[in-house]
Amino acid sequence: MLIGRWVLFLLATKYKDVHNAIQRIKNSNDGTVWIDVENVRGKSGFEMDHHEVLNKTSRWTKHHGLEGKVIAVVDHGSETTAVYLNDLDIAVTFSGREKADDVIANAVGRFDASIVVTADGGLRSRCTRAGGKNVINIDPVRFIDDLEATSEGDLPHEMQNTEQDSPGTRSDMERRMEEEIKIRAQLLDAEIQLGKKKKATNKRKKKLQAKIANLRTRLASRGKSLLHEMTDVSMSETADPMEQEKLLARWQELRQKFSRREQTGDRIILAEWLRRQLVTSSAASTEFAEAELSPARAFVRHLNQGDLSISLQNEAESEASSNLSSQPGVSTFELLSQQKDDYVNQDEVKMTVVSDTHGFESQLTNDGTASTLLPETDLLLHLGDFAVDSYKSKERGLEDFDKWLAMQPHKYKIVVRGNHDPLKYDFPISGAWYITEPCTATIENLTLGFVPYAPARKLAASGKLPKECDVFVSHIPPFKVLDRTLTKQNVGSSFLSKVVRSMKGKATPRLWLCGHIHEARGQMKQKFGDSVITTVVNAANANSGRATGVVHGPITICINTTDSTEIGIKGLGERHRGQLEPIPSHFQNDQQRENELLLAVDLGLKTGFALFNKQGQLLRYEQHLFHKDKLDEEIKTIVDGWESDMQAIEAIGSEEPLTVTKIAVEGGDIAILNAWESATKDVSITRISPEEWRFHLLSEKERTSGATSKAAARLIARQVVSDFGIMGNHQGKFKTDVAEAVVLGFYVCKKLGWVTRDPVVRRYTNGNVVVPR
Repeated sequence: MLIGRWVLFLLATKYKDVHNAIQRIKNSNDGTVWIDVENVRGKSGFEMDHHEVLNKTSRWTKHHGLEGKVIAVVDHGSETTAVYLNDLDIAVTFSGREKADDVIANAVGRFDASIVVTADGGLRSRCTRAGGKNVINIDPVRFIDDLEATSEGDLPHEMQNTEQDSPGTRSDMERRMEEEIKIRAQLLDAEIQLGKKKKATNKRKKKLQAKIANLRTRLASRGKSLLHEMTDVSMSETADPMEQEKLLARWQELRQKFSRREQTGDRIILAEWLRRQLVTSSAASTEFAEAELSPARAFVRHLNQGDLSISLQNEAESEASSNLSSQPGVSTFELLSQQKDDYVNQDEVKMTVVSDTHGFESQLTNDGTASTLLPETDLLLHLGDFAVDSYKSKERGLEDFDKWLAMQPHKYKIVVRGNHDPLKYDFPISGAWYITEPCTATIENLTLGFVPYAPARKLAASGKLPKECDVFVSHIPPFKVLDRTLTKQNVGSSFLSKVVRSMKGKATPRLWLCGHIHEARGQMKQKFGDSVITTVVNAANANSGRATGVVHGPITICINTTDSTEIGIKGLGERHRGQLEPIPSHFQNDQQRENELLLAVDLGLKTGFALFNKQGQLLRYEQHLFHKDKLDEEIKTIVDGWESDMQAIEAIGSEEPLTVTKIAVEGGDIAILNAWESATKDVSITRISPEEWRFHLLSEKERTSGATSKAAARLIARQVVSDFGIMGNHQGKFKTDVAEAVVLGFYVCKKLGWVTRDPVVRRYTNGNVVVPR
């Protein structure tokens, strides 16, 4: 019963923010909803075609009373076009030479309030910078769920995906078109056959590859593709419209005969086909009387007139222009230099503090809500170690972090360098201030002293160390204060302790913010050689040990600027809602299925695998070396191949085909984690930190170091193979990666109730692991 209520609560929370946003747009005279159509289709696996998206969006629009406010933007089309569909009550825009992102980002700032439906981080950032708090981003998955919830029944004027055959004799172009389509059909068929032949012989694969190469050569020898010629943005205006219509209709018919995943080239053609249908539709309008000029109609008119410089806002425009934080390109450093006197009278300053996200910043809002935004306060502080640990992924991670910062609603954004972070970075998208040398800054009458990560000698030689401040900010904690590691060593900075100790009386900070040691998160009151008590807060968000994810949410702090001893701190002891239980509820929702399998994965390019069934039996375990450029393909091969192989093992005794329904992962950089999530979309995935299973399965002595933990994992894995495996005792040396995968899977089976033995690990009276001979 409690689980059922919890699920209902999560579902209610999931849609609450969506419907609040809709209500805001509905109540605004100048509110708009922007839909990135290709992004929405992509989130459906391209199972929804353009017509289905538009029809369901129309139902959704009328259900929520948003007629005249919804604009669907489609990538591609031979020219930039906008029409208003009177029967569907929505506008449709084709980006033409531009990108859909450009159309949306350039327009959202012109309206009082806007919803943007997209998962594109770059577009979200641009829209937030253009419209500030007036822009609400909604994830396409949430939007699709809401579309399905409001799609019952048909509307009287739904678009039909029809193909009109044009009468006439077969021209030379038509014959060429038919021949090209025939070759393309053969090419599609060969590509599909090659993709499905996972266990094909090398001889068969070579034949298919040779056939594909031959067909591509034939296409190339024909000269410029008719499909490209008819749909190119720069196509000749003299092209025969009748021939173009025939070509587009035939390609649409051809696509529907094959189950190949839709490609970018297909989408270019489909967009042009849809554009032509809508432009010639009697239900489409491009001219409107002033009396019926809703926001969507106004956008259609201005876009078709080529005049988007005309502001569609009224009083809201002057208010937005006076807000410095809403101006794209204004950095935090520039904002601080432009502070006005009226800011000084602010009685309190609120800040959001995060640290040690290591490329997992998007998980900071993994709290059961759909929001991607941190709590809105005056200042966002990141205390360092934002960069991805993997060297190869670091550059992409910096840009992703910058985009994430740009989405956040805070007026001031400051990032302090940590030991994993680059020496220099400009944050061109968010305009965040990157602290790479000691400095002092006053924000809303609150003085902050910053000391980034650097050798003590270099910091001392800078001559810029803070002399006094209300809040001291560093990446490294003070020595023996919230600095103890898993190995029980104090690794804080005695140099920084001396810096603060040198501040006397009123110059002493009342608050010291730091991070660095993930397992030392918390707060402590400390005197640094004076009677003044300083509250030290370690705000690290990552899991203990090497970061594999974010397990803590952000901290919010409120400081009274007239009396800095008044400090309110929230969120310090909270873990993410999904992290309260090691195994999330969605991961154990198939309790009635006896044929499900759990795949435990110790991630990396050298990856360990272990496969368990619902009876807690260990069916298989191996180690594989992956190629980074072939991750998706190799992951699918492993999962599908292991499923297939299990069907032939009589010892399992399952009547139904066995299916991998759950995957537990540990470790891996961002690129590898993303590859696994992308390749196994229909499987529930949970991430388990090594510290978690080690805490439950290993003794305190075994957890004292990484080496002793790995040695203990190899012993426990031998025991699991002997007691729960179907293949007999393990022979020879146990490789660490696969041993940890076995132990990880065993731990998850215990949490799922698939293994009921207690204690779960058998030990001798002296505490040593019982190992089979």
